[in-house]
Amino acid sequence: MAKIKLNGDTSGYIEISAPAVSGNNTLELGPGTKILTNLDNTFTGVSTFSSDVYLGNDIYLTDGSSGYEKVEVGANDIRVESKHVHSEFGVWTRSSSLSDRRNGIDGDNNDLRLYSNSTEKVRITSAGDVGIGTNAPTTGNPSGAKFIHIHNSATNNSNSPAEIYFTNANTGPSGGAGGMITFYDTGFYFWNYANDDLHFGTGGNERFKFDHSANTLDFVSTSKIRLKGANSNGTLHAHLNIGSDGAGSTDTRAIDIWGNWSDQESKSITWNHGTGTSDMVCQQRVRYNSSPSTTVYEIGRLYNGQNTTAFPFQLQSSSTTTADLTIDGNILHKTAAFAARSTTSNDITSSTRSKIDYTVDYNYQGVFNNTNDRFTAQKSGLYFFYARHWFGSNSSGTIYMDWLKNGSLVKEFRVTHPSSSGEYETIQGSGMLYMSVNDYLEVYGRSDGNGVFHESNGGAYSEFSGFYVSGS
Repeated sequence: MAKIKLNGDTSGYIEISAPAVSGNNTLELGPGTKILTNLDNTFTGVSTFSSDVYLGNDIYLTDGSSGYEKVEVGANDIRVESKHVHSEFGVWTRSSSLSDRRNGIDGDNNDLRLYSNSTEKVRITSAGDVGIGTNAPTTGNPSGAKFIHIHNSATNNSNSPAEIYFTNANTGPSGGAGGMITFYDTGFYFWNYANDDLHFGTGGNERFKFDHSANTLDFVSTSKIRLKGANSNGTLHAHLNIGSDGAGSTDTRAIDIWGNWSDQESKSITWNHGTGTSDMVCQQRVRYNSSPSTTVYEIGRLYNGQNTTAFPFQLQSSSTTTADLTIDGNILHKTAAFAARSTTSNDITSSTRSKIDYTVDYNYQGVFNNTNDRFTAQKSGLYFFYARHWFGSNSSGTIYMDWLKNGSLVKEFRVTHPSSSGEYETIQGSGMLYMSVNDYLEVYGRSDGNGVFHESNGGAYSEFSGFYVSGS
């Protein structure tokens, strides 16, 4: 049994010694029990206990100043409280110098700090922000944000990466295994060292992944890519810009639509006016036939009234050498064209040119002007023109029909009667002319003085017409 020995001197300490036999070498102090060694209720000196000490209440540690450190033992936890004017808490190991904090935890009213090898490694600020490698963690959104800031200030690596590293039993704990999020040099990386995929998901479901084996970004189920940008006029680039890779004459495969095609399956590119699958305005579609007697490639599919009747444009081939273009509807050659007729019955007997007055009956794209009786080209290229009038009856001599391009003669047609006749004879001409943008063409009539150029009235007797053939 342990003994309590009172020495009786003024030092007033209690010495507890244990016998050299096994037994209960424990001093138990119940609630409210105190050990007083000085009159001011402070504990000084050194006490050595060779076994356990049980305290039924709190432990107060003080250096004699105005506060204390309190260790409180609760039912399920241990709490440390500092009550000083300048509060500070620390648990650390030291070197031979008391001021050298080697490893441990240090804290005050503001921050909590973790030390290793006399250097602060981690700081938790009073706002709840965590800095690793920095004692001043910051974020790009400082207003109320909570964040972890990892900083690497090492100078032995010019790139100074900051990393979060993940490993498990399948990858092993060593470097070059598992996965990593890192900021290296000026690049930001999501890195998987394993030969496997990168997965992204929301709502408990995978939405898309980077397929490692196929080297492909793979979107799952109904996941889509939506590219939204400026919609104002004059926007420099398209929302999806697939351009050349600078390979010169080498073919750049901009879009590949591939996969497991089943027989008669169609793949399409669709322009929608809404979110529904039937809200189509235009569609380009190709149908696959595994053993084709005919293969159909749809150049386009237009919808009248948005979701209603479709008008496809198709290239249909029954062999490897030919393909037929089929269109649901009529073919309209939408190029510059006009047809005009004379409006008066006027006899021209002067050698001075008189411009023929016309009224236009057909005028696509407004290329003929009734006011100045002039055709004007709206795009450069080769044009075909035709004009027809009459030689006056009961007259002889020569009449001329002149075509003037931009005011200069480019075509001349003539008819000569050596003697008068009671019959009307036609003077007509046709020709191909190259016209630049804003070039214009006019028809004039004249006579040698004996002949009569008859500017006939009506579509059955006169005509000036033309249309665009080809060009740029």
